Amino acid sequence: LIDQAIASTGASSVKEMGKVMGVIKPKAQGRADMGKIGAMIKARLTG
Repeated sequence: LIDQAIASTGASSVKEMGKVMGVIKPKAQGRADMGKIGAMIKARLTG
């Protein structure tokens, strides 16, 4: 889910994390810990 969201938004840096969260949030809200998802997105975007 995270990799798909990064690919679909074209995000390449942590500055674009909001775009990725915007794609993931409606799909994961209430089913996953958004804090953990945010940390995973940040880790992928930083390298």
